[in-house]
Amino acid sequence: MNFFFESLGFEFLHFFISCLPIQWIIPFGKSMGKLYCFFQPLRKKIAIENLRNAFPEKEFSEIEFIANQVFENVGITFIEFLWSNNFSREQIMKFVQLENVPALQKIISENNGAVFVSGHFGNWELMALAIGIFIDKQLSIVVKKQRNEFVDKKISLQRSMFGNKLIPMENAIKESLTELNKGNVIALLSDQSAPKESVYVNFFGRNVATFQGPAAFALKMKKPLVIFYCIRTCEGNYDLSWEQIDSSDLQNYNEDNVKELTQRHTKKLEEMIRKHPEQWLWTHRRWKNVQ
Repeated sequence: MNFFFESLGFEFLHFFISCLPIQWIIPFGKSMGKLYCFFQPLRKKIAIENLRNAFPEKEFSEIEFIANQVFENVGITFIEFLWSNNFSREQIMKFVQLENVPALQKIISENNGAVFVSGHFGNWELMALAIGIFIDKQLSIVVKKQRNEFVDKKISLQRSMFGNKLIPMENAIKESLTELNKGNVIALLSDQSAPKESVYVNFFGRNVATFQGPAAFALKMKKPLVIFYCIRTCEGNYDLSWEQIDSSDLQNYNEDNVKELTQRHTKKLEEMIRKHPEQWLWTHRRWKNVQ
């Protein structure tokens, strides 16, 4: 019964958001973020705790200001994603501008595929839609299924509306290897809390359990690892930049090299988060498992 009302509410909200003019999306998203912050005080507490640990040099007033911006960013991301079924391919390519596409295409072509990694940064949903449009290869995204099957189906349709393939997390290893064997591209978000048995790397000064999938796939299949950053601009659109993570000295697929490559892409993400802390998802218990 709870899933029924949840599905009904999601369907109504999706329809309502889809009818809004685009210029209303950011202010409405900010308002939704503020409501989320008000009704989820535990998430606000988690965000502030994470920010204080990551930036001990900052005053509490600044920490709280960033935390409030984080909730606004979450609201904007959610509302933009619900509205994104109104976008055409051409509109997405203008709204999310990917830098240096020919160089990225060259990396994919010369290596017959690639592994893409990013985090819950900027608008990660629109980022995936845009990348799938810009590159010539099939993009397969590893996703976590929603408990509500109706909501999961609606979200999946939105994520795949321009041709992206979705790989359920429980099938990630088998299907990702299959896609890489075909010469395609897989994409993963690796910045959330990982199980205790994962590799531990430094992230904002603490050794924390981190998903090793991106590094493991790249080394095992001898594919380049490319990290993406989706930055919301003052104008409300997005700059999507990327860089290849150097693994030229990590030729063999083994535990030490997987850990080292995981540390390298995690460090790159941290560097970008430090520049734009308000655009990362601090509301998650990222440091649940530390050493």
